[in-house]
Amino acid sequence: MTGWNDKKEKRALRRYRFTFVFRVIRILAIIFFVYTLYVMVISIGYQYSKKGNKLNAYAQLAIDWQYPGVSSEYINSSTEINPFLTQKTSVPIIRHIGKNEENIGELKVNKPLFMSLMNVQYEFEQKSFQPNFDFWLPYHPETGITSDLEDDINVWDTLEKVHEGTVAELAFSTSDFLTPEEILTLLSNFDLAVKWMPVYMGELQEFTEGSHGSNSVAVNSWGLTEGKEYDDRYRLTASTSLSGASVEENKQVMIDNMKRIYKDDPKLAEKIFNTSYFDERIQFIEENGFMVYGAVITGPSKELLKLKELDEIGGVQLGEVQLWNW
Repeated sequence: MTGWNDKKEKRALRRYRFTFVFRVIRILAIIFFVYTLYVMVISIGYQYSKKGNKLNAYAQLAIDWQYPGVSSEYINSSTEINPFLTQKTSVPIIRHIGKNEENIGELKVNKPLFMSLMNVQYEFEQKSFQPNFDFWLPYHPETGITSDLEDDINVWDTLEKVHEGTVAELAFSTSDFLTPEEILTLLSNFDLAVKWMPVYMGELQEFTEGSHGSNSVAVNSWGLTEGKEYDDRYRLTASTSLSGASVEENKQVMIDNMKRIYKDDPKLAEKIFNTSYFDERIQFIEENGFMVYGAVITGPSKELLKLKELDEIGGVQLGEVQLWNW
């Protein structure tokens, strides 16, 4: 019987190393397989659920309602989910000047498993692309003090000086609360397109959120605009432009969407829309109807200049001016 020697010891060590390495590789392979299977199950399950479509729909409506003069692009943007169950979507932002539509940025939403860590970020390709219109309430809802609707002193001078072969966007407030139909009637004799109207939802009366100003008061307005419709899985199916012929439909689509998204996921709605008073807004519209107090419009520069004669409007602000595309 032979004893233990260095050669046998080295052979045993080699065999042990080989066995150890093989086991490590096998464990890593199993982990990789399980991880890959997990990722596939998560991704496939996510694609077949309506969660991604819902996140995308909420983001689209936030752009449409909360940013005057722009809208979300009419597409079902792709969403994704990572292994840590964080959902992500990126929705293009479109600006309308004249008949032209241009991509000016995007809204990015990251929704982790824990809602408190959710991130909603607007990103514009240039700082000047970010809409910067204020809409002044006709009077303070609590005090009744009338707002001083002073125009930007350069608006009418600029429109007089620019070439007639241009188009522009313009925003204004009104001296009283009106219905959307009344504003459309007020502008019906002008060759213009109405893109967005700020809707009074009970700010400073039912709740206080995001107000500023002293002699004139502005709030973080939500607006009536084109009406986006979604199926039962939150897939975008139709979009109706704002006009006299469709305004009743636009109003119904907006309130239906507000009620649906708040009922379906109130925490997500309040996070994406950055409000603690989503339900209060819905109730105010249902009880009082749509009360608007301004508009964002676009059209030929010289046609916009004609609005100078309207006594019902004030607080006029001029946006972008571009070459003719009307």
